[in-house]
Amino acid sequence: FNHQFTGIGEIVNGTFAEAVEYPAANSGPFSMIVSDIDGDTIPDLAIEHLYGNSVGMYRSIGIVDTIKNYHFSYEADYGAGFFPYTIHRIDVNNDGDLDVITVPYYSPFFSIFTNRSTMGTIGFEPRIDIALNPVGTKFSIAEDLDNDGKCDIAICVQESSATYIFRNTSTPSNVSFQFIGSIPSSPTATGILSTDLDGDGKPELIFSDNSSNYIAIKKNISSPGNILFGSDIAVNISEKSSSVNNIDADSDGRIDLMVTSDENRSFMILKNISVSGNITFDLPTHFQLSGFPITSAVNDIDGDGKPDILISTTDSTGIDIFENYSAANILFTKALQMPLINMALGLASADMNGDEAPEVMITDLHQNTFSLFQNFGGRVTTVNTNTGWNLVSLPRVPIDRTPQEVFRNSVPGSIAGFTGSLYFIPDSMRTGNGYWAYYYLGSTETIAGVSINTFSLIVPTGNRWILLGSISNPTSINNIIVTPISALAPGSLFGFNGLQYTVPTVLEPGKGYWMYVYQPCTITVTQ
Repeated sequence: FNHQFTGIGEIVNGTFAEAVEYPAANSGPFSMIVSDIDGDTIPDLAIEHLYGNSVGMYRSIGIVDTIKNYHFSYEADYGAGFFPYTIHRIDVNNDGDLDVITVPYYSPFFSIFTNRSTMGTIGFEPRIDIALNPVGTKFSIAEDLDNDGKCDIAICVQESSATYIFRNTSTPSNVSFQFIGSIPSSPTATGILSTDLDGDGKPELIFSDNSSNYIAIKKNISSPGNILFGSDIAVNISEKSSSVNNIDADSDGRIDLMVTSDENRSFMILKNISVSGNITFDLPTHFQLSGFPITSAVNDIDGDGKPDILISTTDSTGIDIFENYSAANILFTKALQMPLINMALGLASADMNGDEAPEVMITDLHQNTFSLFQNFGGRVTTVNTNTGWNLVSLPRVPIDRTPQEVFRNSVPGSIAGFTGSLYFIPDSMRTGNGYWAYYYLGSTETIAGVSINTFSLIVPTGNRWILLGSISNPTSINNIIVTPISALAPGSLFGFNGLQYTVPTVLEPGKGYWMYVYQPCTITVTQ
Protein backbone atom coordinates (compact mmCIF):
# COMPACT_ATOMS: atom_id res chain seq x y z
CA PHE A 1 0.00 0.00 0.00
CA ASN A 2 1.04 3.62 -0.34
CA HIS A 3 -0.44 6.38 1.84
CA GLN A 4 -0.27 9.81 0.17
CA PHE A 5 -1.19 13.37 1.17
CA THR A 6 -0.42 15.39 -1.96
CA GLY A 7 -2.23 15.74 -5.27
CA ILE A 8 -2.16 12.41 -7.07
CA GLY A 9 -2.94 13.65 -10.57
CA GLU A 10 -5.96 11.39 -10.77
CA ILE A 11 -9.68 11.82 -10.15
CA VAL A 12 -11.15 8.63 -8.71
CA ASN A 13 -14.22 7.37 -6.91
CA GLY A 14 -13.80 8.86 -3.46
CA THR A 15 -12.02 12.02 -4.58
CA PHE A 16 -15.07 13.80 -3.15
CA ALA A 17 -16.97 13.07 0.04
CA GLU A 18 -20.73 12.86 0.17
CA ALA A 19 -22.45 16.22 0.03
CA VAL A 20 -22.94 18.23 3.20
CA GLU A 21 -26.17 20.19 2.81
CA TYR A 22 -26.96 23.64 4.20
CA PRO A 23 -30.33 25.45 4.22
CA ALA A 24 -30.62 28.60 2.12
CA ALA A 25 -31.86 31.70 3.91
CA ASN A 26 -34.34 32.58 1.18
CA SER A 27 -36.15 30.81 -1.64
CA GLY A 28 -34.56 29.73 -4.89
CA PRO A 29 -30.76 29.63 -4.33
CA PHE A 30 -29.23 30.04 -7.77
CA SER A 31 -25.97 31.69 -8.85
CA MET A 32 -23.15 31.88 -6.31
CA ILE A 33 -19.72 33.35 -5.83
CA VAL A 34 -16.98 32.17 -3.49
CA SER A 35 -14.73 34.84 -2.02
CA ASP A 36 -13.22 36.04 1.25
CA ILE A 37 -15.70 38.84 1.88
CA ASP A 38 -14.69 39.83 5.42
CA GLY A 39 -10.90 39.62 5.10
CA ASP A 40 -10.33 36.71 7.52
CA THR A 41 -8.65 34.60 4.75
CA ILE A 42 -11.51 32.06 4.80
CA PRO A 43 -13.75 31.91 1.69
CA ASP A 44 -17.34 33.05 2.17
CA LEU A 45 -20.39 32.62 -0.07
CA ALA A 46 -22.73 35.08 -1.73
CA ILE A 47 -25.79 33.36 -3.21
CA GLU A 48 -28.54 34.88 -5.31
CA HIS A 49 -32.03 33.78 -4.26
CA LEU A 50 -33.91 33.71 -7.55
CA TYR A 51 -37.42 33.49 -6.08
CA GLY A 52 -36.62 35.54 -2.98
CA ASN A 53 -35.31 38.40 -5.17
CA SER A 54 -32.27 38.80 -2.94
CA VAL A 55 -28.61 38.00 -2.44
CA GLY A 56 -27.65 36.23 0.77
CA MET A 57 -24.27 36.52 2.48
CA TYR A 58 -22.97 33.41 4.23
CA ARG A 59 -19.83 33.78 6.32
CA SER A 60 -17.54 30.80 6.78
CA ILE A 61 -16.99 30.19 10.48
CA GLY A 62 -15.21 26.85 10.41
CA ILE A 63 -11.98 25.79 8.73
CA VAL A 64 -11.30 22.20 9.65
CA ASP A 65 -10.04 19.10 7.88
CA THR A 66 -13.49 17.54 7.78
CA ILE A 67 -16.10 19.58 5.93
CA LYS A 68 -18.82 17.89 7.99
CA ASN A 69 -17.69 20.19 10.80
CA TYR A 70 -17.61 23.21 8.49
CA HIS A 71 -20.26 25.82 9.17
CA PHE A 72 -21.68 28.90 7.51
CA SER A 73 -23.22 31.77 9.40
CA TYR A 74 -26.07 33.45 7.54
CA GLU A 75 -25.20 37.14 7.89
CA ALA A 76 -27.72 39.11 5.85
CA ASP A 77 -30.10 39.02 2.90
CA TYR A 78 -30.15 42.03 0.59
CA GLY A 79 -32.90 42.86 -1.90
CA ALA A 80 -31.51 42.50 -5.42
CA GLY A 81 -34.29 43.26 -7.88
CA PHE A 82 -36.69 40.90 -9.61
CA PHE A 83 -35.15 37.53 -10.53
CA PRO A 84 -31.45 38.14 -9.78
CA TYR A 85 -29.65 35.93 -12.28
CA THR A 86 -25.93 36.69 -12.47
CA ILE A 87 -23.55 37.76 -9.74
CA HIS A 88 -19.97 39.06 -9.72
CA ARG A 89 -17.32 39.82 -7.12
CA ILE A 90 -14.98 42.70 -7.95
CA ASP A 91 -13.37 45.62 -6.18
CA VAL A 92 -15.56 48.28 -7.76
CA ASN A 93 -13.92 51.34 -6.18
CA ASN A 94 -10.36 50.05 -5.70
CA ASP A 95 -10.49 50.31 -1.90
CA GLY A 96 -9.11 46.81 -1.42
CA ASP A 97 -12.44 45.17 -0.51
CA LEU A 98 -14.34 42.87 -2.85
CA ASP A 99 -17.78 44.22 -3.66
CA VAL A 100 -20.77 42.36 -5.10
CA ILE A 101 -22.67 43.10 -8.32
CA THR A 102 -26.02 41.52 -9.15
CA VAL A 103 -27.88 41.64 -12.47
CA PRO A 104 -31.63 40.82 -12.25
CA TYR A 105 -33.64 39.64 -15.22
CA TYR A 106 -36.74 41.74 -14.83
CA SER A 107 -35.64 44.98 -13.18
CA PRO A 108 -34.43 48.05 -15.14
CA PHE A 109 -31.09 48.20 -13.33
CA PHE A 110 -28.10 46.30 -12.04
CA SER A 111 -26.94 46.72 -8.46
CA ILE A 112 -23.70 47.40 -6.60
CA PHE A 113 -23.24 46.26 -3.00
CA THR A 114 -20.22 48.08 -1.59
CA ASN A 115 -18.30 45.99 0.91
CA ARG A 116 -17.92 47.47 4.39
CA SER A 117 -17.10 44.22 6.18
CA THR A 118 -14.64 43.86 9.03
CA MET A 119 -12.89 40.67 10.05
CA GLY A 120 -15.54 38.31 11.37
CA THR A 121 -18.48 40.50 10.33
CA ILE A 122 -19.97 40.79 6.85
CA GLY A 123 -21.68 44.07 6.00
CA PHE A 124 -22.52 46.11 2.90
CA GLU A 125 -23.61 49.67 2.21
CA PRO A 126 -27.16 50.20 0.91
CA ARG A 127 -27.64 48.97 -2.63
CA ILE A 128 -26.64 51.31 -5.47
CA ASP A 129 -28.71 50.79 -8.64
CA ILE A 130 -27.36 51.65 -12.08
CA ALA A 131 -30.10 52.22 -14.66
CA LEU A 132 -30.44 49.66 -17.44
CA ASN A 133 -33.78 50.16 -19.14
CA PRO A 134 -34.13 46.94 -21.15
CA VAL A 135 -35.46 44.05 -19.09
CA GLY A 136 -35.36 40.38 -19.97
CA THR A 137 -32.90 37.54 -20.30
CA LYS A 138 -29.49 38.86 -19.32
CA PHE A 139 -25.93 37.58 -19.25
CA SER A 140 -23.12 39.73 -17.94
CA ILE A 141 -19.39 40.03 -17.33
CA ALA A 142 -17.32 42.23 -15.02
CA GLU A 143 -13.90 42.99 -16.50
CA ASP A 144 -11.46 45.86 -16.96
CA LEU A 145 -12.23 46.42 -20.63
CA ASP A 146 -10.09 49.52 -21.25
CA ASN A 147 -7.07 48.74 -19.03
CA ASP A 148 -7.60 51.72 -16.75
CA GLY A 149 -7.39 49.58 -13.61
CA LYS A 150 -11.15 49.47 -12.95
CA CYS A 151 -13.63 46.68 -13.67
CA ASP A 152 -16.30 47.62 -16.19
CA ILE A 153 -19.64 45.89 -16.86
CA ALA A 154 -21.07 44.44 -20.08
CA ILE A 155 -24.65 43.12 -20.04
CA CYS A 156 -26.10 41.13 -22.94
CA VAL A 157 -29.90 41.40 -23.20
CA GLN A 158 -31.47 38.83 -25.53
CA GLU A 159 -34.71 40.72 -26.13
CA SER A 160 -32.83 43.85 -27.23
CA SER A 161 -30.30 42.05 -29.46
CA ALA A 162 -27.70 44.23 -27.81
CA THR A 163 -24.95 44.26 -25.20
CA TYR A 164 -24.80 47.33 -22.98
CA ILE A 165 -21.40 48.64 -21.87
CA PHE A 166 -20.85 50.52 -18.62
CA ARG A 167 -17.47 52.09 -17.91
CA ASN A 168 -16.42 52.16 -14.26
CA THR A 169 -15.78 55.75 -13.17
CA SER A 170 -15.75 55.05 -9.42
CA THR A 171 -13.40 56.52 -6.84
CA PRO A 172 -12.68 55.04 -3.38
CA SER A 173 -15.37 57.31 -1.91
CA ASN A 174 -17.91 57.20 -4.72
CA VAL A 175 -19.33 54.39 -6.87
CA SER A 176 -20.36 55.38 -10.38
CA PHE A 177 -20.67 53.83 -13.85
CA GLN A 178 -20.99 55.63 -17.18
CA PHE A 179 -23.18 54.10 -19.88
CA ILE A 180 -21.16 54.46 -23.06
CA GLY A 181 -23.47 52.70 -25.50
CA SER A 182 -24.42 49.29 -26.80
CA ILE A 183 -23.03 46.89 -29.37
CA PRO A 184 -25.09 44.44 -31.45
CA SER A 185 -25.42 40.89 -30.17
CA SER A 186 -27.61 37.95 -31.08
CA PRO A 187 -31.22 37.78 -29.81
CA THR A 188 -30.50 34.11 -29.06
CA ALA A 189 -27.22 34.60 -27.24
CA THR A 190 -26.93 32.17 -24.32
CA GLY A 191 -23.79 33.41 -22.62
CA ILE A 192 -21.05 36.02 -22.58
CA LEU A 193 -17.38 35.68 -21.63
CA SER A 194 -14.52 38.15 -21.45
CA THR A 195 -10.91 37.03 -21.79
CA ASP A 196 -7.79 38.07 -23.69
CA LEU A 197 -7.53 35.72 -26.65
CA ASP A 198 -4.61 37.13 -28.64
CA GLY A 199 -2.23 38.12 -25.85
CA ASP A 200 -2.43 41.90 -26.32
CA GLY A 201 -3.65 42.45 -22.77
CA LYS A 202 -7.17 43.47 -23.81
CA PRO A 203 -10.10 41.13 -23.04
CA GLU A 204 -12.35 40.22 -25.94
CA LEU A 205 -16.08 39.56 -25.64
CA ILE A 206 -17.21 36.06 -26.67
CA PHE A 207 -20.86 35.04 -27.14
CA SER A 208 -22.44 31.59 -27.29
CA ASP A 209 -25.64 31.21 -29.33
CA ASN A 210 -28.33 28.51 -29.34
CA SER A 211 -29.58 29.23 -32.86
CA SER A 212 -26.29 29.52 -34.72
CA ASN A 213 -23.40 27.19 -35.50
CA TYR A 214 -21.00 30.02 -34.75
CA ILE A 215 -19.71 31.73 -31.66
CA ALA A 216 -19.20 35.47 -32.02
CA ILE A 217 -16.03 37.22 -30.83
CA LYS A 218 -15.71 40.98 -30.59
CA LYS A 219 -12.08 42.10 -30.75
CA ASN A 220 -11.19 44.59 -28.04
CA ILE A 221 -9.57 47.71 -29.48
CA SER A 222 -10.04 49.89 -26.39
CA SER A 223 -7.60 52.33 -24.83
CA PRO A 224 -7.70 53.71 -21.26
CA GLY A 225 -10.87 55.76 -20.92
CA ASN A 226 -12.22 54.65 -24.31
CA ILE A 227 -14.02 51.28 -24.57
CA LEU A 228 -14.30 50.15 -28.17
CA PHE A 229 -14.82 46.84 -29.96
CA GLY A 230 -14.30 45.80 -33.56
CA SER A 231 -16.71 43.88 -35.74
CA ASP A 232 -17.64 40.24 -35.08
CA ILE A 233 -15.21 37.41 -35.67
CA ALA A 234 -17.39 34.37 -36.39
CA VAL A 235 -15.91 31.00 -35.37
CA ASN A 236 -17.63 27.99 -36.92
CA ILE A 237 -18.21 25.23 -34.35
CA SER A 238 -20.74 23.29 -36.50
CA GLU A 239 -23.40 23.16 -33.78
CA LYS A 240 -25.41 25.42 -31.53
CA SER A 241 -23.91 26.48 -28.20
CA SER A 242 -25.41 26.98 -24.76
CA SER A 243 -22.50 28.50 -22.80
CA VAL A 244 -18.85 29.46 -23.08
CA ASN A 245 -16.06 29.36 -20.50
CA ASN A 246 -12.33 29.98 -20.55
CA ILE A 247 -9.60 27.41 -19.88
CA ASP A 248 -5.92 27.00 -20.73
CA ALA A 249 -6.45 23.34 -21.50
CA ASP A 250 -2.97 22.54 -22.82
CA SER A 251 -0.96 24.88 -20.53
CA ASP A 252 0.57 26.77 -23.45
CA GLY A 253 -0.23 30.19 -21.98
CA ARG A 254 -3.09 30.89 -24.40
CA ILE A 255 -6.69 30.94 -23.21
CA ASP A 256 -8.74 28.25 -24.95
CA LEU A 257 -12.53 28.18 -25.06
CA MET A 258 -14.78 25.53 -23.52
CA VAL A 259 -18.19 25.61 -25.22
CA THR A 260 -21.21 23.52 -24.19
CA SER A 261 -23.92 22.37 -26.57
CA ASP A 262 -27.50 21.36 -25.82
CA GLU A 263 -27.85 20.13 -29.38
CA ASN A 264 -25.50 17.18 -28.91
CA ARG A 265 -25.31 17.02 -25.11
CA SER A 266 -21.61 17.70 -25.32
CA PHE A 267 -18.86 20.20 -24.78
CA MET A 268 -15.97 21.13 -27.00
CA ILE A 269 -12.56 22.70 -26.57
CA LEU A 270 -11.41 25.29 -29.09
CA LYS A 271 -7.62 25.32 -28.93
CA ASN A 272 -6.38 28.89 -29.18
CA ILE A 273 -3.67 29.39 -31.80
CA SER A 274 -3.99 33.19 -31.93
CA VAL A 275 -1.17 35.69 -32.14
CA SER A 276 -1.44 39.38 -31.31
CA GLY A 277 -3.99 41.00 -33.60
CA ASN A 278 -5.10 37.71 -35.19
CA ILE A 279 -7.63 35.53 -33.35
CA THR A 280 -7.81 31.95 -34.64
CA PHE A 281 -8.62 28.49 -33.29
CA ASP A 282 -8.02 24.88 -34.20
CA LEU A 283 -11.02 22.73 -35.07
CA PRO A 284 -13.03 21.89 -31.95
CA THR A 285 -12.41 18.70 -29.98
CA HIS A 286 -15.70 17.20 -28.76
CA PHE A 287 -16.58 15.34 -25.56
CA GLN A 288 -19.89 13.67 -24.69
CA LEU A 289 -21.90 14.54 -21.57
CA SER A 290 -24.39 12.48 -19.55
CA GLY A 291 -27.22 14.93 -20.25
CA PHE A 292 -28.01 18.48 -21.29
CA PRO A 293 -25.39 20.88 -19.87
CA ILE A 294 -26.53 23.47 -17.33
CA THR A 295 -23.51 25.22 -15.88
CA SER A 296 -19.78 24.65 -15.67
CA ALA A 297 -16.71 25.28 -13.56
CA VAL A 298 -12.99 24.90 -14.23
CA ASN A 299 -10.40 24.01 -11.59
CA ASP A 300 -7.44 21.71 -10.98
CA ILE A 301 -9.28 19.04 -9.03
CA ASP A 302 -6.50 16.45 -8.80
CA GLY A 303 -3.45 18.64 -8.18
CA ASP A 304 -1.56 17.80 -11.38
CA GLY A 305 -1.32 21.42 -12.53
CA LYS A 306 -3.89 21.01 -15.32
CA PRO A 307 -7.40 22.52 -15.18
CA ASP A 308 -10.20 19.96 -15.10
CA ILE A 309 -13.81 20.55 -16.14
CA LEU A 310 -17.02 20.16 -14.13
CA ILE A 311 -20.41 20.38 -15.86
CA SER A 312 -23.80 19.90 -14.22
CA THR A 313 -26.35 18.18 -16.43
CA THR A 314 -30.10 17.63 -16.54
CA ASP A 315 -31.06 14.12 -17.65
CA SER A 316 -28.45 12.46 -15.44
CA THR A 317 -29.08 14.87 -12.55
CA GLY A 318 -25.42 14.98 -11.68
CA ILE A 319 -22.06 16.61 -12.28
CA ASP A 320 -19.78 15.21 -14.97
CA ILE A 321 -16.11 15.66 -14.06
CA PHE A 322 -13.59 15.46 -16.89
CA GLU A 323 -9.92 14.94 -16.08
CA ASN A 324 -7.41 16.87 -18.18
CA TYR A 325 -4.72 14.81 -19.93
CA SER A 326 -3.90 17.45 -22.55
CA ALA A 327 -0.35 18.02 -23.78
CA ALA A 328 0.30 18.92 -27.41
CA ASN A 329 -3.20 17.65 -28.17
CA ILE A 330 -6.42 18.37 -26.29
CA LEU A 331 -7.56 15.34 -24.30
CA PHE A 332 -10.13 15.02 -21.52
CA THR A 333 -11.51 11.80 -20.04
CA LYS A 334 -14.70 11.52 -18.02
CA ALA A 335 -13.37 10.48 -14.63
CA LEU A 336 -16.39 10.70 -12.39
CA GLN A 337 -20.06 11.50 -12.20
CA MET A 338 -21.22 12.98 -8.92
CA PRO A 339 -24.87 11.99 -8.41
CA LEU A 340 -27.33 14.65 -7.24
CA ILE A 341 -30.95 14.56 -6.16
CA ASN A 342 -31.84 17.57 -8.31
CA MET A 343 -30.20 19.67 -10.97
CA ALA A 344 -27.35 21.91 -9.86
CA LEU A 345 -28.20 25.33 -11.28
CA GLY A 346 -25.34 26.98 -9.42
CA LEU A 347 -21.88 25.41 -9.52
CA ALA A 348 -18.55 26.63 -8.14
CA SER A 349 -15.21 25.16 -7.15
CA ALA A 350 -12.76 26.61 -4.62
CA ASP A 351 -10.55 25.49 -1.74
CA MET A 352 -12.74 25.97 1.33
CA ASN A 353 -10.61 24.42 4.08
CA GLY A 354 -7.07 25.50 3.25
CA ASP A 355 -5.70 22.16 2.08
CA GLU A 356 -5.19 23.42 -1.51
CA ALA A 357 -7.64 20.81 -2.87
CA PRO A 358 -10.66 22.63 -4.38
CA GLU A 359 -14.08 21.65 -3.12
CA VAL A 360 -17.26 21.65 -5.23
CA MET A 361 -20.30 23.69 -4.23
CA ILE A 362 -23.77 23.59 -5.75
CA THR A 363 -27.12 25.26 -5.24
CA ASP A 364 -30.38 23.30 -5.33
CA LEU A 365 -33.23 25.54 -6.41
CA HIS A 366 -35.89 22.94 -5.63
CA GLN A 367 -34.69 21.77 -2.21
CA ASN A 368 -33.84 25.35 -1.21
CA THR A 369 -30.34 24.32 -0.15
CA PHE A 370 -26.72 24.63 -1.09
CA SER A 371 -24.23 21.81 -0.70
CA LEU A 372 -20.51 21.30 -0.37
CA PHE A 373 -18.48 18.29 -1.53
CA GLN A 374 -15.10 18.03 0.18
CA ASN A 375 -12.17 17.22 -2.10
CA PHE A 376 -9.89 14.71 -0.43
CA GLY A 377 -7.11 15.65 -2.85
CA GLY A 378 -4.18 13.37 -2.16
CA ARG A 379 -5.95 11.51 0.62
CA VAL A 380 -5.78 8.19 -1.15
CA THR A 381 -4.57 4.69 -0.47
CA THR A 382 -3.21 2.42 -3.17
CA VAL A 383 -3.82 -1.29 -2.67
CA ASN A 384 -1.78 -3.90 -4.54
CA THR A 385 -3.72 -7.01 -5.52
CA ASN A 386 -2.53 -10.39 -6.80
CA THR A 387 -3.60 -12.47 -9.77
CA GLY A 388 -6.36 -14.77 -8.56
CA TRP A 389 -8.19 -14.49 -5.25
CA ASN A 390 -7.52 -11.68 -2.75
CA LEU A 391 -8.84 -10.76 0.67
CA VAL A 392 -9.72 -7.05 0.54
CA SER A 393 -11.50 -4.36 2.56
CA LEU A 394 -12.23 -0.64 2.48
CA PRO A 395 -9.06 1.32 3.31
CA ARG A 396 -11.10 4.53 3.15
CA VAL A 397 -14.77 5.44 2.78
CA PRO A 398 -15.41 6.60 -0.81
CA ILE A 399 -18.53 8.40 -1.96
CA ASP A 400 -19.60 5.32 -3.94
CA ARG A 401 -19.08 2.05 -2.06
CA THR A 402 -20.40 -0.19 -4.83
CA PRO A 403 -17.83 -3.04 -4.96
CA GLN A 404 -17.00 -2.59 -8.62
CA GLU A 405 -16.50 1.15 -8.13
CA VAL A 406 -14.08 0.60 -5.23
CA PHE A 407 -12.00 -2.28 -6.62
CA ARG A 408 -12.43 -1.36 -10.27
CA ASN A 409 -9.98 -3.84 -11.75
CA SER A 410 -11.51 -6.91 -10.09
CA VAL A 411 -13.58 -9.35 -12.10
CA PRO A 412 -17.17 -8.02 -12.14
CA GLY A 413 -19.38 -9.88 -9.68
CA SER A 414 -16.47 -11.59 -7.93
CA ILE A 415 -16.43 -9.53 -4.73
CA ALA A 416 -18.12 -11.56 -1.99
CA GLY A 417 -18.72 -11.15 1.72
CA PHE A 418 -19.31 -13.88 4.31
CA THR A 419 -22.23 -14.18 6.74
CA GLY A 420 -20.61 -16.82 8.94
CA SER A 421 -22.14 -19.63 6.95
CA LEU A 422 -22.74 -18.33 3.41
CA TYR A 423 -21.01 -16.12 0.85
CA PHE A 424 -23.02 -13.23 -0.62
CA ILE A 425 -22.60 -10.51 -3.24
CA PRO A 426 -22.81 -7.12 -1.45
CA ASP A 427 -24.55 -4.08 -2.91
CA SER A 428 -22.25 -1.82 -0.91
CA MET A 429 -18.96 -2.46 0.90
CA ARG A 430 -18.95 -1.74 4.63
CA THR A 431 -16.26 -0.40 6.92
CA GLY A 432 -14.77 -3.19 9.04
CA ASN A 433 -15.81 -6.07 6.80
CA GLY A 434 -13.48 -8.16 4.68
CA TYR A 435 -14.29 -9.55 1.24
CA TRP A 436 -12.98 -11.94 -1.38
CA ALA A 437 -12.16 -10.39 -4.78
CA TYR A 438 -10.89 -12.13 -7.91
CA TYR A 439 -8.44 -10.63 -10.43
CA TYR A 440 -7.51 -12.02 -13.82
CA LEU A 441 -4.28 -10.06 -13.44
CA GLY A 442 -2.71 -8.46 -10.38
CA SER A 443 -3.37 -4.75 -10.20
CA THR A 444 -2.98 -1.55 -8.19
CA GLU A 445 -6.22 0.01 -6.98
CA THR A 446 -6.37 3.70 -6.02
CA ILE A 447 -9.05 4.44 -3.43
CA ALA A 448 -9.81 7.93 -2.13
CA GLY A 449 -12.14 8.97 0.63
CA VAL A 450 -12.61 9.63 4.31
CA SER A 451 -9.95 8.14 6.58
CA ILE A 452 -10.93 5.14 8.69
CA ASN A 453 -9.17 5.65 12.01
CA THR A 454 -11.18 3.06 13.93
CA PHE A 455 -14.20 0.83 13.59
CA SER A 456 -16.26 -1.56 15.70
CA LEU A 457 -17.75 -4.70 14.19
CA ILE A 458 -20.61 -6.39 16.05
CA VAL A 459 -20.64 -10.19 15.66
CA PRO A 460 -24.12 -11.43 16.68
CA THR A 461 -23.35 -15.17 16.87
CA GLY A 462 -20.44 -17.32 17.96
CA ASN A 463 -18.59 -20.43 16.77
CA ARG A 464 -18.02 -18.93 13.34
CA TRP A 465 -15.41 -17.48 11.03
CA ILE A 466 -15.67 -13.81 10.15
CA LEU A 467 -13.99 -11.70 7.47
CA LEU A 468 -12.38 -8.69 9.15
CA GLY A 469 -11.41 -5.43 7.43
CA SER A 470 -8.70 -2.85 8.11
CA ILE A 471 -8.25 0.89 8.69
CA SER A 472 -6.45 3.60 6.68
CA ASN A 473 -3.04 3.13 8.29
CA PRO A 474 -1.09 -0.03 9.11
CA THR A 475 -1.92 -1.10 12.64
CA SER A 476 -0.54 -3.80 14.90
CA ILE A 477 -2.70 -6.84 15.57
CA ASN A 478 -2.37 -5.79 19.21
CA ASN A 479 -4.79 -2.98 18.32
CA ILE A 480 -7.55 -5.52 17.71
CA ILE A 481 -9.76 -5.44 20.80
CA VAL A 482 -12.31 -8.25 21.22
CA THR A 483 -15.02 -7.76 23.84
CA PRO A 484 -15.34 -10.09 25.66
CA ILE A 485 -11.77 -11.31 25.21
CA SER A 486 -12.90 -14.90 25.78
CA ALA A 487 -14.71 -14.77 22.43
CA LEU A 488 -11.45 -14.77 20.44
CA ALA A 489 -10.01 -18.09 19.34
CA PRO A 490 -6.24 -17.75 19.95
CA GLY A 491 -4.10 -17.94 16.81
CA SER A 492 -7.10 -17.74 14.49
CA LEU A 493 -6.17 -14.53 12.60
CA PHE A 494 -5.06 -15.20 9.00
CA GLY A 495 -4.30 -13.14 5.93
CA PHE A 496 -3.95 -14.35 2.34
CA ASN A 497 -1.10 -13.51 -0.06
CA GLY A 498 -2.65 -14.91 -3.23
CA LEU A 499 -1.11 -18.34 -2.78
CA GLN A 500 -1.52 -19.31 0.84
CA TYR A 501 -2.77 -18.16 4.21
CA THR A 502 -0.35 -16.16 6.34
CA VAL A 503 -0.13 -15.13 9.99
CA PRO A 504 -0.03 -11.31 10.10
CA THR A 505 1.58 -9.07 12.70
CA VAL A 506 0.11 -5.93 11.12
CA LEU A 507 -3.27 -5.20 9.51
CA GLU A 508 -2.57 -3.58 6.13
CA PRO A 509 -4.94 -0.95 4.64
CA GLY A 510 -7.24 -2.43 2.00
CA LYS A 511 -6.63 -6.03 3.05
CA GLY A 512 -9.03 -8.54 4.62
CA TYR A 513 -8.44 -11.20 7.27
CA TRP A 514 -10.07 -14.35 8.60
CA MET A 515 -10.77 -14.57 12.35
CA TYR A 516 -12.63 -17.16 14.43
CA VAL A 517 -14.83 -16.28 17.43
CA TYR A 518 -16.40 -18.60 20.00
CA GLN A 519 -19.28 -16.36 21.06
CA PRO A 520 -21.09 -13.09 20.20
CA CYS A 521 -18.73 -10.16 20.58
CA THR A 522 -17.65 -6.70 19.43
CA ILE A 523 -14.38 -6.36 17.56
CA THR A 524 -12.76 -2.91 17.60
CA VAL A 525 -9.73 -1.97 15.51
CA THR A 526 -7.81 1.24 16.26
CA GLN A 527 -4.57 2.89 15.22
